[in-house]
Amino acid sequence: MNELIGKYLNGFKIVKIEKDPFVKGQINLLTDEEKVGKFGDRNIIKFFVRDESNSAKVYQELADKEKHVLEQKYDKALSILANFWPPCEQDGFMDKNTDYCTLKCGVDEEIFKKCWDRYIEQHLEVE
Repeated sequence: MNELIGKYLNGFKIVKIEKDPFVKGQINLLTDEEKVGKFGDRNIIKFFVRDESNSAKVYQELADKEKHVLEQKYDKALSILANFWPPCEQDGFMDKNTDYCTLKCGVDEEIFKKCWDRYIEQHLEVE
């Protein structure tokens, strides 16, 4: 469940996940937002998720939909990049991937998409 930290639920960023000490099977998703009551008391906004409730299914469906949309956008971005040029000349990509480039490079959009995907992955590893 830790993969949910940093994600958003109903516009609130999830910062902590804990098992509920009182309700078996319930998970509490704590956000970075506070709600101030009438007397100045502050409460952290949190969501309660149970496996047997519909809220878990709804959240999973929303997460799956978000993932699908992001995958579509990423694929479209790779297609756009592949139509311009392969990443061979960018930041010494070919020097780091000589074997890959000599074996895989061709004049094919799918190959160029894979090259750009590899290029992006390498830059994410550095960060």
